[in-house]
Amino acid sequence: MIVEMIGIPGAGKTSMLPTVTSTLADFNFKARRVVDAGRPFARRDPAGAALEKWAPRSIQPKLLWQVFYWRSYAARRRFARKNPELIAHVRQAQRSRQIPRADRRHALYWFFHLTGYYEFLLSHMQPGEALVMDEGFTHRVVQLFATGREKPDLDSVRRYIDLIPRPDLLIALRAPGELCEARVYRRGIWSRMKGRSGTEISRYFSNAETVVAWTLKYVESIGWPVIHVENQESRLSLARENLRWWLVDHLTLDTGNIRQNAMAVGN
Repeated sequence: MIVEMIGIPGAGKTSMLPTVTSTLADFNFKARRVVDAGRPFARRDPAGAALEKWAPRSIQPKLLWQVFYWRSYAARRRFARKNPELIAHVRQAQRSRQIPRADRRHALYWFFHLTGYYEFLLSHMQPGEALVMDEGFTHRVVQLFATGREKPDLDSVRRYIDLIPRPDLLIALRAPGELCEARVYRRGIWSRMKGRSGTEISRYFSNAETVVAWTLKYVESIGWPVIHVENQESRLSLARENLRWWLVDHLTLDTGNIRQNAMAVGN
């Protein structure tokens, strides 16, 4: 089972991850984030199995992470062979953007890392497991199509969504752009954004909000399962309670379909 999250920066995706994994565990899914799945899944790779058998226990965690990293790097080619139209579209969309070259390189760097992580982890998933991605393909619309220097190309967003792997469930964390911007400033603006004007940064949050809202409207129109959670309250615990409630409701109604998908992944 693949669960993705989407929301503009500061919407609370990382804060909500533990609620998602613990709720899935209540339904007997072994749920992990990407960073938590790396080593256990690497053990299922021949190289990881050999390390676990022969390497000293004290250095196994470090070596297993290296297996995950390098096997994921190789897995990018497999993903590209399976999804040539997606790769071509992402490259072309980034080449046509009116943004600094460093921003394009940054977006492509993390997108291709994602393709490798996804392909490696998916190929090693077993029945009853769930992968929870706060920076999955759907959320990547923010990095790939929203900046403070250009109007979002929503036709490119639509084409991108049509080409990416569809998750079993998408969780949308919603909060106003102004609130999310304030949250990001409180925790520290990204290094790549330092030196840019306040106007440009505010425009980035506004454009990110536009891209996310349009993406959610589109994926729901084509039948994706989506849970919406408002995270505008000062009490994070309330948003977590609401997320858990909606997730339990979804899992209760759709457990049969989800388990069929989980079994299909294992086969």
